[in-house]
Order: sequence, then C-alpha cells, then structure tokens
Amino acid sequence: MAARIRSTVNGISIDEQSRDDLVSTDSVVVTSIDAATTYNWELSFVPDGSTAVFSGSSTAVSPGNFIVDVEGPYLIKLTVDAGLVSEDVQYVRLRALT
Repeated sequence: MAARIRSTVNGISIDEQSRDDLVSTDSVVVTSIDAATTYNWELSFVPDGSTAVFSGSSTAVSPGNFIVDVEGPYLIKLTVDAGLVSEDVQYVRLRALT
C-alpha cells in the first residue's frame, strides 16, 4: 500500500500535498487515504516552542488532530505496512504563515 496523507483544516481537505494556509489555533486532522495493515504517524518536526501532539492513537488510520500553536512548519510523517514488502512512507509539510 502507498502511504498517502489527507489533511483537513477548516473543512478544506488536501490530498498528498503541502499546504501554507494554517494560522495559529487551527485544528488539523490528518488521515490515511488508503487502507493498510499498520499505520505509524509522527509529528517529525514542529516549530520551536510548539507543544503540538496528536489527540489520538499514532497507530490508527487517523491519529486525530493537533492544534497549530506556533507559526512555522509542521512536518507530518506516515509509515504504512512497517516491516512488510509493501512498506511506504510519506511526508507532508503544513505551515502556519509567519
């Protein structure tokens, strides 16, 4: 399976692309577009001073949401089918404009 990330902010969903339309206090929901055997979500990078974390399980089809609390880039990483031949990774950068 391919790792494909959908991000939704203020009801607007974008598939597999970075976005630069975030502002502080936005609630961002990320979801795997495709079904997989396993999921592993990470906030691989957050701006200095950010306390952003996912609200749910990092091993679910969606780890829930996180709140944009600091301006700057947030890097989301999704690994699917870890340890299998079909293992795949996708990164998506979401940025709160400064």
